Amino acid sequence: MKHKKGAGMKHRNWLREFVLGFACCSMLMVFSVSAFAADAYPSKSIRLVVGFAAGSTPDIIARLVTPGLSERLGRQVVVENRAGDGGTIGAEVVARSAPDGYTIGTISDSFLFKPALGEKLPFDTVKAFTPISLLGFGWNVLAVHPSVPAKNVQEFIALLKQKPGELICMASGNASVSHMVSELFKLKTGTNFKTLQFQGSGPGVIDLVGGHCHFGFISLTTAKSNADAGKLRLLAVMGSERSPLTPDVPIISEVGVPGVMVDNWWGLVAPSGLPQPILDRLGRDLKVVLEDPKTKEAFLKAAAVPVYNTPKELGDYIVSEIAQWTDVAKAAGMKIER
Repeated sequence: MKHKKGAGMKHRNWLREFVLGFACCSMLMVFSVSAFAADAYPSKSIRLVVGFAAGSTPDIIARLVTPGLSERLGRQVVVENRAGDGGTIGAEVVARSAPDGYTIGTISDSFLFKPALGEKLPFDTVKAFTPISLLGFGWNVLAVHPSVPAKNVQEFIALLKQKPGELICMASGNASVSHMVSELFKLKTGTNFKTLQFQGSGPGVIDLVGGHCHFGFISLTTAKSNADAGKLRLLAVMGSERSPLTPDVPIISEVGVPGVMVDNWWGLVAPSGLPQPILDRLGRDLKVVLEDPKTKEAFLKAAAVPVYNTPKELGDYIVSEIAQWTDVAKAAGMKIER
């Protein structure tokens, strides 16, 4: 039978219109469902996964923002501690969760050290997460035992060069913040010293205060109480600005050592693929919480400053920090030790 050309064209046009119409309806349905989900969010409590133990600094920072965030969201934000492997266990929990806004997690500076050192992780540090915002910065300080005959950073550097390999630096574990800062300091100052690794900052600080180690790069929270008691001497803040808790202690760049400014920092992320409306809601409410004067006061007591930034800014910061620490690790010949 001979097929009519006009009928074929009408058939194809009808089919094309049907397919296009179906596609448009499908897109509208997806958009409507997404919009509905965002409008309904949150409809239940939200878990905030912290990859460190209760009482740790990341845990303290997380618990400082959860009351305000719970109030803003109208649902309880519950901290869930999943400690282990330097925060990797907690990060994996977040990475493997549904991107629905009901599981979020904290990250910190140590989050970036393992990929910088080339360790294979069960997730992609950049691609597995949706950045939400920074939470804040804290201060690290160069603290020495009172027996060290150096009253300032320049005298301390001179001492290290005078006695290469003799002084002992305390570090709270391989690839910890204190370890990475010590290696960076060594590179920038051309000094040489031994680094003694501890299982956590607690045991390390005990040995430092006891005089078994000569110095360390430790959090201001820990250092200040010991300095006030005369058990440690603070030579410099390792961050980008002086701390109001120790206004007389200069930042490291002020005393002639550039390129060693390393703040503690904490951020908030969600699993990759978080819908934009939910990301916007979380970011908007978190910004209000972090800019609240009460939050700033609470952070200061924990030797920290709340900081809000955009998802893009946090994402760019993560990438740049990994690149920086990769360079440091290569220059220092550092490797993950198991």
